[in-house]
Amino acid sequence: MKKFLLDRLAAYLLGSKVWGQAQAAVQIVEEPHKTGAQKRAEALDLLKSFGVGLMGFMLNLALELAVAKLRFGADR
Repeated sequence: MKKFLLDRLAAYLLGSKVWGQAQAAVQIVEEPHKTGAQKRAEALDLLKSFGVGLMGFMLNLALELAVAKLRFGADR
């Protein structure tokens, strides 16, 4: 249920296209040997290469929500 609600909230706030791109970026950079800072920098670069033109705080929100959704999926 948490995952569904998070998904709906993120799609509403960011738009479904940007939300999908944020999730894809997080999944692409998700590797155990990388630090959180490395993953964040790579994900931000990916989003920019996808052409996502959001303000900085919205990009951070998109990434944080995508990471949370990924973690919810890993717990279940």
